[in-house]
Amino acid sequence: MSATRDIFICYRRDDSRAEARAIYDRLSSRWGDRVFLDLEGIDAGRRWREEIERALGVCRVFVLIIGPEWLAPGKDGRPRIHDPEDQLRFEVTTALRLRIPIIPVRVGGAGIPPRAQLPADVAAICDFQAINLVEDYYDAGVEKIIQAITNHAGGGNAGGSGMVQPPPPPPPEPALDGLYSLVSLVPAVMPPVAGATMQINSTGPGQYQFAASVMHYGLPFPFQYRGVMQRMGAGYMVQTMWTDNPSFVDWAPVLNQAAFDGVTLSLRSPYAAAVWRKQF
Repeated sequence: MSATRDIFICYRRDDSRAEARAIYDRLSSRWGDRVFLDLEGIDAGRRWREEIERALGVCRVFVLIIGPEWLAPGKDGRPRIHDPEDQLRFEVTTALRLRIPIIPVRVGGAGIPPRAQLPADVAAICDFQAINLVEDYYDAGVEKIIQAITNHAGGGNAGGSGMVQPPPPPPPEPALDGLYSLVSLVPAVMPPVAGATMQINSTGPGQYQFAASVMHYGLPFPFQYRGVMQRMGAGYMVQTMWTDNPSFVDWAPVLNQAAFDGVTLSLRSPYAAAVWRKQF
């Protein structure tokens, strides 16, 4: 029986690809197929988000490799970790959401990024003790990584003996799909909101489209809003893509802390807190 891939290596390809491969080779010599590296672990034709979520669902330890270019800017000039579509950010926030132990590994003289330079849903990586992989003491550093993994995932070997049974995957989140009515909005906007509805439809794992209709007192017709929601850690990145409200200016993605019990959806951004109730 093949081993469960419960040791996950996360890295940025143009930052630490060679180091990630070297670490993968050393860990694979001890744990065999239990080690997941995206170059080795995702078959052609697979949807990478689904494969990453599946891999992290059985993961017992998350090895996060950080090199000198880990915070390198993307096309918009901002560090790529701030891009909601960044693959590494998706991997890190998923690991944090699933409460997987994280082992940061510093390579190439890199340090742990300052908390203030990280998105809110990534900043918790600063709370984990890091290992510094220095060239002159490379073997000693790898042994520290192996010991840290052993503490979380067991000893094992290439044949899979000593395998520690991974924990069951977390229960699936309640489906957001459906029609919602606005219960409350704080702070109130002007003119006051008389009522609102919102339709949410799933477009993929952790991804949704929404269409909202908001009626204001004193206006003869509602304003329409359409946008997207992307799961980010314990919340959702929400972005309005279209509206007929001429005074709307908040086009940038906004991280909303979220809570959903299957009926009530609470979304709290730095600007407002809204409570929606699902209609059945």
